[in-house]
Amino acid sequence: MTIYLLEALDTQFYRGTLPFDAGADGFATTEPLPWPSSLYGAWRTVGLVQSGNLKNNTVANHPVWGDKDKRGSFSLKGPLLWRDRYGSQEIMMPMPADLVSTETEQCRHCIPDPSVKLATCSDMQETALGLARLQVRQHSGRGKLTTKENHFLTHDQLANYLTQNLHDIPLSEDAFPPGSCLFHPEPRIGIKRCQASHQAEEGMLYAARHHRFAAPCHSQKKLGYWVHLDAGNGRQLDLPQEGVLKLGGEGRAARYQQLAETDPLGSTAWTAASRSKIVDLIAQQGRFKLYLLTPGLFGGRAHPFVQSDGTVTLTVNQAIQATLVGLATYKPVLIGGWDMQKKFPKPLITGMPAGTVYFFQLNDVPQSVEQRQQAAQQVFDALNFQTIGQDDINKEGFGLVLVGGWYV
Repeated sequence: MTIYLLEALDTQFYRGTLPFDAGADGFATTEPLPWPSSLYGAWRTVGLVQSGNLKNNTVANHPVWGDKDKRGSFSLKGPLLWRDRYGSQEIMMPMPADLVSTETEQCRHCIPDPSVKLATCSDMQETALGLARLQVRQHSGRGKLTTKENHFLTHDQLANYLTQNLHDIPLSEDAFPPGSCLFHPEPRIGIKRCQASHQAEEGMLYAARHHRFAAPCHSQKKLGYWVHLDAGNGRQLDLPQEGVLKLGGEGRAARYQQLAETDPLGSTAWTAASRSKIVDLIAQQGRFKLYLLTPGLFGGRAHPFVQSDGTVTLTVNQAIQATLVGLATYKPVLIGGWDMQKKFPKPLITGMPAGTVYFFQLNDVPQSVEQRQQAAQQVFDALNFQTIGQDDINKEGFGLVLVGGWYV
């Protein structure tokens, strides 16, 4: 297990969902943040070069880095946005979809309402049977509520979120920064030049929106990407502690540096810092939720869980079963990219957006306090900061979740 920090040295842009070729459209849509697969491919390239397995444009099979046809044991978790403010490092995660704000910009938690099931006309009815409609906890029904889809949750608020204690906390830009404060769009103009005449070809003038991390100010010194790398099977990555790699469209440069284990974010300890509180909440309530840190690819489905007899279930350690009772999400995302081997765009795949939250109810909750505590510990340890879905795809970093508790 190794933690690296990536800092972009130039503008970055990542393939969007609309035509990306010059001449196909006058403006190419892009994404401000990389898909996990973009970083996975960049790190595989670094690993294959470092191991000497890239020769004459061929790739010999490598146990960790794989080859052009098959992945090796290498897996990635992330990327997560990293920021250094006032000398203090923090992780910024996608805003959970079960958080909304009131007219006075105060936070409210959404929870499943056990008395109201999704209507038969719901577009989620077919893919998520048995789900309850969400309600806003302790809301009078007055005043406008809005989601904060384009905001981020700083990790100093993570414990409060995972234990459902953000009620009435102001949704300030300091604690929940919007993307507009972090990324600065820079439209770039490009042309396709005729090799014969050395002039611009007709219809080949286009623009693409690049993104740059917002300029440093007194409250925001540095921004980058936090990534967790694992060689798997007890192997070693054998990567340099620092260097430069190519990332995103046009292979823009990004600098990477390994974080020391003594660094505040040099390990995954922050992901389980509130373990005891969350385990106690799960044991008391018999409920837990899974919060997607990265987009989920589940074969076009809304979830990767077992669907049978009108319910959706999750099995933990082959002994503990839980039923999916609610889902908070944003609109689905289309995830693509560029196939370096075929020199052709990858097909777009429908995925669940980062910030999606799955609400579960434990089946057959044990009666004794000790057994409930043990069951809660197993749920947390088996799922927290793990990937859900297909193993091969999840090696790229898709479907990364944190475990939290919830109550009515």
